[in-house]
Amino acid sequence: MAAAVESLVRDQLEQWARELAARLQGGPYPLPVRWKVEPTVMASWAAVHGRPGGGPLFLEGNVDEISVMFTRSESPRRLVVLGKSGAGKSVLALYLTVALLDAALAEIRRSGGTADPVPVLLSIGGWDPQQPLSEWIAEQLVAGNPLLAPMVTGPDGTRRSLAKELVVTGRILPVLDGLDEIALGQHQAALAGIETAAGQLRHFVLTCRTGPYEAAVTGHGALASTPVVQIQALTTGEVGRYLVEGTDQGPNRWDRVTEQLHTQPDSPLAQVLTTPLYASLARVVYRARGTRPDELLDADWAGTRAGIENSLIERLTPVAFAAATRRRRARTAEETAAAHRHLIFLAGYLRRCGTYDLAWWQLHRALPRWGRSLAGGLAGGLAGGMAFGLTGGLEDGLMGCLVGGPVVGLVGYLAPPVPRRVDIRARRLLARTWGGLGDGLRYGLGFGLLFGLLNVLSGGGFAAWFGAGFALGLVVGILGGLMGGLWGGLLRNVDDDQRASSPTTLLSDDRAASLAGGLFGGLAGAFMGVFTGMFANSPTMGLTVGLRIGLISGCMGVLTGAWGWFLLARVLLAMRGSIPWNLVAFLHEAHDRGLLRQAGGVYQFRHARLQDHLAGSEVVAARGPAPAGAHRSPAESADGPADRGAAWHCRWFADRFGR
Repeated sequence: MAAAVESLVRDQLEQWARELAARLQGGPYPLPVRWKVEPTVMASWAAVHGRPGGGPLFLEGNVDEISVMFTRSESPRRLVVLGKSGAGKSVLALYLTVALLDAALAEIRRSGGTADPVPVLLSIGGWDPQQPLSEWIAEQLVAGNPLLAPMVTGPDGTRRSLAKELVVTGRILPVLDGLDEIALGQHQAALAGIETAAGQLRHFVLTCRTGPYEAAVTGHGALASTPVVQIQALTTGEVGRYLVEGTDQGPNRWDRVTEQLHTQPDSPLAQVLTTPLYASLARVVYRARGTRPDELLDADWAGTRAGIENSLIERLTPVAFAAATRRRRARTAEETAAAHRHLIFLAGYLRRCGTYDLAWWQLHRALPRWGRSLAGGLAGGLAGGMAFGLTGGLEDGLMGCLVGGPVVGLVGYLAPPVPRRVDIRARRLLARTWGGLGDGLRYGLGFGLLFGLLNVLSGGGFAAWFGAGFALGLVVGILGGLMGGLWGGLLRNVDDDQRASSPTTLLSDDRAASLAGGLFGGLAGAFMGVFTGMFANSPTMGLTVGLRIGLISGCMGVLTGAWGWFLLARVLLAMRGSIPWNLVAFLHEAHDRGLLRQAGGVYQFRHARLQDHLAGSEVVAARGPAPAGAHRSPAESADGPADRGAAWHCRWFADRFGR
């Protein structure tokens, strides 16, 4: 257990320290985010202390003091952090996680044992409140750290994963970011689920936007024994100093802006820039000496809060790609425009899917369901045609196309796969192989009847030819089932909502699993071919069967993996110009430039506001500018109608393949 816990601490620290450094890149120093107690949505102080007469705790501070405040002796080590959109809740949770992990690793090195509890940062938006929270947390831990997967016996005699054991015994401190990202109508159920799990999760941190949390507390009640703090707005002096010290110095560049911040603290500009998100955006947009911060006062859009916010968000992507960083060169105007278009498409795709998680293995969802079935059918037909055509000529090749295409197309329509990795465990390997034997027996009976009837129809005597065909089909089915079970036992699916691995790690693991599956399928086909040749006393038949089954099985091992579907979707979307050909490298660069953040195995836009704005730009680009005097509802201008994705898909395929 000690080795598994140390591995978890090191993996979490490496991931989140790197993410924190990426978010702070280019800034002069962290913004002084502060907070104070919000008693209106919390239980009494007596409930927080767990005894009558307990008085208030001093819980105020700034971002540099978050870990000290959380771990002091009188702290219950349970905290809810509230704030408006862009207030810095996620960054504060990230700071706390990294600081606690640093302390945990130091404790492990000092004592040579384990650190309790271990902080784990999770995006709670992927949790369904119908599932017990402790089970969901354990699943996320196992998904990213195989050392936590082995089964252990708990104190009550039940068998459960090591991850579940750590969770239920209070040795995990979950930092749950983004309660407001759970589906609408589920916030009260989420609070109930958190309270139900409170006996096992003795310590936790939860972040949420203020409005949704207040509504959830109104319906459910405050979380017991849990203080609540509210992130405060920055002062105008802090904002002015941050902008001046964090950008290129020039003659009085920020004088007019800082003067208005000082003299008009209630102006739209002050309301925008005292929010940490927009203060950091203003620093990025006006960092270069050639830019004019005075636009924030003089431009047509500068008179309203919404106008200033939209302008900063709209200009963020072009400015980020046009600037050189320590790791990236400055992009040309053409490259910057292309990157902006790609991000607009990706934001619109995520909006249509109703998610903020950009997962490479779900890229096929950017295509209509019939489109990915068509693409899979073409690939499967090509594989079947090659397998049969190489051994039987053109006629057999056409038959292979007709068989392979619908099979893979149907798989793509019903159940596109999730990422996998090779993970050898004896218990599961034996269970899957035994299950494969049962499946193979059923398939073998079906194949036997089919082969027997085909033999009879080909002109042989019923008893002899049916018996030979039935025996061959039975053996092929059993061998296929055994090998399928064996291969299934060597693989483990990675949960869609996991947050502990990196996107590149998931892609590498699934690519290796897919290629290994192709090799395994080819070898299985060769083995069946040898057996068939021996059984039928016909080397030619053995070679034919081996090549056909081997090629088909090998191709299917690749095409039915998440990596195979990702390749198909990427090629089709890149042909249209919607995404770059090297999408993974593009996402990595967007992350380095501060436009995306990494949440375990998925990317997310730096802020939900940025994604929503870019998604709205896709709708405007698709429709063209509105006629003078025309009015669009907020649902259409921000989110678009529900069926817009289907209409876009139809236009996409018509434009691409109808030329």
